[in-house]
Amino acid sequence: MIGVESARQARAVFATVVATLDAEKGATELGRSLAREASELVALLYRAELDDAPALAERLADARAHAKKLLEALHRPEAAAQLAEVGAKIATALSILHPAQAELEKARTERPSRLPSSDRAASEDASDRDERRRAIRVQIDAEIGMQRGARFYAGRGGDVSTGGVFVPTPNALPIGTEPTMRLFLPDGHSLVVRGVVRWRRAAPASSAGMGVRFVDPSERDARAIARFVGTIE
Repeated sequence: MIGVESARQARAVFATVVATLDAEKGATELGRSLAREASELVALLYRAELDDAPALAERLADARAHAKKLLEALHRPEAAAQLAEVGAKIATALSILHPAQAELEKARTERPSRLPSSDRAASEDASDRDERRRAIRVQIDAEIGMQRGARFYAGRGGDVSTGGVFVPTPNALPIGTEPTMRLFLPDGHSLVVRGVVRWRRAAPASSAGMGVRFVDPSERDARAIARFVGTIE
């Protein structure tokens, strides 16, 4: 099940967070407090692995909310040392939990599986524009968890090709940003791929977003994307 594997992966990440914080030389009260919160997340995610689908979705939502608060606490000035140690790990765990919880919720509420088409008269250069026109693009309704260093970003896929994905968002990342992205394709394949923001459009808000090119996807991921967009059987 999608959520169980994601809970297991996120739990493993938070276990390393706890170990890192516990091993800090001269651990501060703040560090100990953060370690306790991460330990609670480990326990919560372990329970999630044993749940059925409806309860699993709720536990993942709770875990995601707690993890976001934990990451926000780490971005306070007094937590700079802990942020350097475990911030990227917590952002990674959030990027795992976000798309999994969204997929479970979508299955529970039976949301439509397609998004409206986007008209992207964007600020990409001519080579990117030509490449986009040549690529077969398929609309996708999938939440994307994106992580860059100790920062977590949430987005939703608008359309995808073998070369990249359009992410509708009013908060597009700067051109050149290289996030690691996680999302589920409709066949259940868990896609984990590094990307680079190639172009962005800030307005109008209803069609704002960014084009993210896939960078060196694994052979398995590349074939899964190609199957989805229909370029291979």
